[in-house]
Amino acid sequence: MIGLMVELAVTPDSGAAFERAFAVQAAAVQANEPGNRLYELFKSTTLSDSYTLVEIYEDDAALQAHRASPHMAANRPLTAPFSGPAARHAGVRGHRAPPLTGALAGLFYRGEPMGDLPESRIG
Repeated sequence: MIGLMVELAVTPDSGAAFERAFAVQAAAVQANEPGNRLYELFKSTTLSDSYTLVEIYEDDAALQAHRASPHMAANRPLTAPFSGPAARHAGVRGHRAPPLTGALAGLFYRGEPMGDLPESRIG
């Protein structure tokens, strides 16, 4: 499993439009990428126009398929206008882990209950 946390900010006062554009992208990822286990956007509760994207992929092949997919190429122009000069890309943290087993395994798979999530969850 490969997990990514992408910290980003969008241009000021464009959050609602960014969230709508991102929702299209997220739907395409979930519909077309069987190796993707989680693709969720979270809005900061303390910093306006700041987000964290959490991504989990089955393996390197799934991550590479995501990056090269036609739907991502088609959707990048929808979110790009929100990352202009006033926006910042704060960084990407990547993690590799062995497959989870037991009670925690369901937390990361689509269709499984994820417990109580904060209201800032988008998507």
